[in-house]
Amino acid sequence: MIKARNIITPHEIIECYMDISMNERINDYAYFVNEGIISQKYTHECEGNVIPAIPIAASGIYNLFYSKIYPNIGIDILKKGVSVKKNIYIAGDLAYILRDEGQNLEAIKYFKYLEENIPSCCFIYNELAQLYKMENDMSNYEHYNSLFMKETNKNAKKGVFGTIQNKINRIRGKI
Repeated sequence: MIKARNIITPHEIIECYMDISMNERINDYAYFVNEGIISQKYTHECEGNVIPAIPIAASGIYNLFYSKIYPNIGIDILKKGVSVKKNIYIAGDLAYILRDEGQNLEAIKYFKYLEENIPSCCFIYNELAQLYKMENDMSNYEHYNSLFMKETNKNAKKGVFGTIQNKINRIRGKI
């Protein structure tokens, strides 16, 4: 069990706890303490969003930290975590939330950190390519798109991703 925040509005945030099942970083319940009495609810039944109050240095779903009601709270938690732990999982969570929030230049910064610390990851190359494209930086877009295609083709030849190239082409409108 870890400290959490139940975000009702940007101005109404309730301190609580949540259970976390590692390694997947999934949770079921939020726990609230009110006048010494503990109550629990499934997090999906809680009003607002329930997110961890501390970064988790393990692989998992970045949405665990993403409050669409008040995204900055999760972003701030993860930024503090990255500054202390320099962990790829925390940086990855942060990069994806920043991307989803349209904070492309900040997202690029954290995806670049991942690129430096995770060798030859085609997914990171694709994220960087798409972010640079949105920022109209076609030189970097072409560079990272080339790396993405090279890694994807190499992995497809090894059978790592199977039909990923077809999926990518479908997403990009080539099929």
